[in-house]
Amino acid sequence: MRQSIALFCEITGKERIEEVVQGDVSRFFDTMRSLPINYRKSPKQKHLPIFYFVEAAKTLPEDQVGLARGTVNRNLDNLSRVVELARARGHKVAAGLNPSALRMKRKKRARADRPPFAFHDLQRLFAHTIWSGCKSVARRNLPGTAVIKDGLYWVPLILAYTGARLEEIAGLLTAEAITEHVIPHLRCERRTQMKQTSTTASPSSS
Repeated sequence: MRQSIALFCEITGKERIEEVVQGDVSRFFDTMRSLPINYRKSPKQKHLPIFYFVEAAKTLPEDQVGLARGTVNRNLDNLSRVVELARARGHKVAAGLNPSALRMKRKKRARADRPPFAFHDLQRLFAHTIWSGCKSVARRNLPGTAVIKDGLYWVPLILAYTGARLEEIAGLLTAEAITEHVIPHLRCERRTQMKQTSTTASPSSS
């Protein structure tokens, strides 16, 4: 948090919360998105002013400029905590001061940030005792001779071969595995989850 606030003070020149306005937060955000991704990584650069790096970034390729979304959001969140604390302590904080309003949103879903499995990853995964032989149903992580072909066995295999979504494969019915076709395939259908209600009959008085 101290690093976030120190960076904010350096960029804006503001050191008292009473002086900070939303425009300062906007300047903070824009500057973070204008810095080289590796700024101040070298010991020789530790004491260079921040705007030296902003100028240097103008000569760099686009993919080497701009702090990461997570770093930007963390700095804004830390600034928001200081603002909230200042308000709670009775300091005069500018109306509408809201650093979190500039948080960067994901352009993709969270799972898109994860790199895909490499072939050696899959080899390690499917060398697990679930597929190579386990002790028993209750001891799937211990080596043994039992290969239990249940959902835990089939779902990861089908996911690896098809690239389908987990909920699509986990929800498959047996009838949706189409084998009597020139091209065997799976038919994944969308389902609406139905709420099941049960009624309890009262004992007869007779």
